[in-house]
Amino acid sequence: MDTATLNIGPLSLNDLPSAKIKVDELFLEWLNLNETGRIIDFLLDEASTRTAEGLPICSGGSSSSDSGGQHGAPIPDLNSNTAPPRSPTNRSSPKKRTQSEMLNAAFENGSRKVGPGEHLSDAVSQLNFDSSRGDGMGNKDGDDDRQHQTGEEQDPAVSSSARRQRSSVDTIPVFFVPKSGHRSRKPIPEDELISRLAEIESYFKPHPSGIPFENFVHITKGLCGLPSFFNLPLCRRIAALFPTPPASALDKTKPLAPNSAVLQAMAPNSAIPAATKVTLKVFLQYWQKEIEPFDRYERFFRLVKQPNVNYICKDDFVPFVQELLHFHPGLEFLESHDEFQRKYALTVIARIFYKVNLSRTGKLSLREVYNSNLIHEFMHVDEETDINRVVEYFSYEHFYVLYCRFFELDADKDSKLTRDDLLKYGEHSLSEALVDRIFQVGCRAFTDGKEGGFFHSGMTYSDFIYFMLAEEDKSSLPSLTYWYRCADLDADGVLTPDELSYFYRSQLHRITSMGQESVFFGDVLCQMLDMISPEDPLAITFHDLSRKKNVSGVLFDVLFNLHKFMRFETRDPFQEKQKRDDMFACDWDRFAHIEYHRLAAEEEGYDSSMDVEEQRAKELAQQQAENEWLIDDEDDGDDGMYVASGKGGGGGGAHEKGSSKAFR
Repeated sequence: MDTATLNIGPLSLNDLPSAKIKVDELFLEWLNLNETGRIIDFLLDEASTRTAEGLPICSGGSSSSDSGGQHGAPIPDLNSNTAPPRSPTNRSSPKKRTQSEMLNAAFENGSRKVGPGEHLSDAVSQLNFDSSRGDGMGNKDGDDDRQHQTGEEQDPAVSSSARRQRSSVDTIPVFFVPKSGHRSRKPIPEDELISRLAEIESYFKPHPSGIPFENFVHITKGLCGLPSFFNLPLCRRIAALFPTPPASALDKTKPLAPNSAVLQAMAPNSAIPAATKVTLKVFLQYWQKEIEPFDRYERFFRLVKQPNVNYICKDDFVPFVQELLHFHPGLEFLESHDEFQRKYALTVIARIFYKVNLSRTGKLSLREVYNSNLIHEFMHVDEETDINRVVEYFSYEHFYVLYCRFFELDADKDSKLTRDDLLKYGEHSLSEALVDRIFQVGCRAFTDGKEGGFFHSGMTYSDFIYFMLAEEDKSSLPSLTYWYRCADLDADGVLTPDELSYFYRSQLHRITSMGQESVFFGDVLCQMLDMISPEDPLAITFHDLSRKKNVSGVLFDVLFNLHKFMRFETRDPFQEKQKRDDMFACDWDRFAHIEYHRLAAEEEGYDSSMDVEEQRAKELAQQQAENEWLIDDEDDGDDGMYVASGKGGGGGGAHEKGSSKAFR
């Protein structure tokens, strides 16, 4: 085509948006050059000087000659034949500069640069020190000293640029300081002492010598916002932090009470007797130190943990669960069963750590308390008379199901499960490949990241709680973490088709041996990928499963549990809809409710066939089996021969209060 025939008019950057963007980018990069910055700074300083002297602001060669005669420093002539600074050829954004580059730019011309082995914080400190040594008028003594020492006059353009860059570095706020805490520790306005002082004094007015521990519950719940069964541990903590023995103190030779865990932890060899009252002065000190600066989550956290650590361990919950067992009407029937009070307390604490301690360190952090419903459930169980309505952590029915299942599997009654014992779970529904993985890398309760090792030590009751909660509710985040670790054979953080095929082969063999129609792995894998929709079909990550928790559990049911796999293959859509619309919040609540009533019905039928002599012999054996209360689940011995299946108070159980059932 002949270019002469083309009618091309004048073009502008507005007609070419991409070209305009590129020109703007190159212009910004040109402005970012050190040479350009010195020229602009010098021109600005010169313009301000001429304005102050009443001289006109000129450009080109005239300004160059005038300025050169007056100030002794030539102005670059932009109209001369000297080539201007070239545009940078790299395509990096001018805004993306590292801290080292910014500091080196601030230190250049008269100061050192940050070396490769030097920490940036040291350089920033030196930079701040140098920039702060001035007379307040913009003239730095350090710069003047360096000029006198070297005998050289510093370029005003360089000095101005360096000062501006130093001021920018000085004003950068600190983003994070390690071990400085996550809060500003500012008092909560509504809980400041000056706002609550009149209300506090009204509680103490009828008790000028102090409020006894047993009458302090109104302050515990009303003022401090804690559950009422926190009363005694709270009073003990106040007495331990601010020890002021009253005049009517106990005998100094009397040792501390065995259950005074806080006092023993803080002063195990102290001869100071335990206080029995809380005075106004002591409570005001406690309020200013432990209540006023913190919100309800941190108050709870600081009360439960020991004063000298920054985490909650399992033993810290013991005095609080003891008070719950002592005062809650729904647990009154366990008053004469110390061993099962111990088991119930261990179950509650294990369930708390299973759901809240997602880091699996065996230590609850403040962040984990913030991210949990722990405080809400403690308040709920304090206000609810029917213990079984508090399905989170405290339900007695859930404890009954967990302990009965563990007791049935423990063949030698040594309170530890072996591999063969666990294979019997759910009528042999688990594959041998899965049980082997559980004993290799299964999550252990109350341990700092330790996994597996059950082949040598066995699976304790608390470890079994973790397993059973994960097995019966695979839609929760702790459960997905549990089974993902078991399925990831090479521990590379992804599940490949080969790893999934390893577990499915065991399932397929069991299906064919039962005479059922086999389903090829490719078909199952395709169906699972359609449900989960991973980003990479050949590498399923934990993030893929956590995005669809409601359906991700089906993958592990298909791979691990034969009975659940068969139910999935023959599922009824109408029953699935009814399950989604029922009153249960999760699969575990539904399973525990059904399983508890099944166990209760079986035991009622067994007892109805027993004659009077057998029933009397059973009651005598129960009385002989009740031993002292132990929390360590590894030293249970044979204390698990009986378990109370009734529900007291508002529980409305299937048996009379305090009844016991023997497992044969």
